[in-house]
Amino acid sequence: MEPKFLPQFEKPETETPSFPEEMYAVSGFLSPNSKHYKKSQRFDTEIKQHKKESFRKPQSVSDQSMLDNKEKAMSPRFSEEELSLLTKIYTAASLSSDEQIALLRTALTSDNATLKQEALQSPTLLHAIPLEEQLAFLKDPLFARLIIAPKLYLNYPELKNTRFGRKEFMKSGSKTTLLGGTLQEKLILRHMTPQTFLAWKKAFEGHTTWQELGFDYVPIEPIQSYRLNKDHLIDVASGVLDINMYDWEQLYPSLFEKEILLMEEKILEGLEQLNIDHGHPHEGNFVLRFFRKPDGVPDFTKAPRLYLIDFDQATS
Repeated sequence: MEPKFLPQFEKPETETPSFPEEMYAVSGFLSPNSKHYKKSQRFDTEIKQHKKESFRKPQSVSDQSMLDNKEKAMSPRFSEEELSLLTKIYTAASLSSDEQIALLRTALTSDNATLKQEALQSPTLLHAIPLEEQLAFLKDPLFARLIIAPKLYLNYPELKNTRFGRKEFMKSGSKTTLLGGTLQEKLILRHMTPQTFLAWKKAFEGHTTWQELGFDYVPIEPIQSYRLNKDHLIDVASGVLDINMYDWEQLYPSLFEKEILLMEEKILEGLEQLNIDHGHPHEGNFVLRFFRKPDGVPDFTKAPRLYLIDFDQATS
């Protein structure tokens, strides 16, 4: 069922650009909904007017503050034994090969999903075992999901059990709100300045450019809907994807390497054609989306799609 948390608005007075829904479909995700997007376009004129004005910058979060908040969020939901395992996972490079393998196997038998995910996404631990076993993890439905899961929710497992839960995600730059319940791992809310949002929107709506570059989808963080809030920032409901390019390359460097690098090159070429400066197009902001089988399990027989996300420093 499609989420109903987004406000409903009257039909825009002006005709909106075409919305080829097949270009905006994301495997295993919500179906593209041009209705929500087009209803959001009623804000476009006001957003463009506000772009010319001076706004407060999105509040930045220091690295130390992020670390303090991470530790505060983690402590209550880990036993002393689990915290000890987690610390060992983070410092696994200092362990012997045998100790790394033993740690990986111990973490994977834990009932704590965060421990499992942290262990499976640790290049040090993964590469301590034979390649055949590393690849075997991709055939296990649970392990496969955890390997490619984004790290957004690692510190907020309680969101899954709340129907309307929201948590501010600690990151530098713009603010991001994580959503709980049925929206977890589907949508997040980004809070953008008009300037940066309009650059993101321009990239997202540039489906013709992306088609000409050989894409059969729009390789830009999916926008489900947006609205201007009382602080003159844009609240954007955007789609959650999978593991980022950097983390994937650390885990499985040779798997889909050529395809991913070609898509990265083409995305940067498209931004140049659209006259958009993303601001920080590093590999942490290029995110994969694997195709899903009918049961929702990632399909590793096909190359994933690549998307560019996090336009909070973008200009156009």
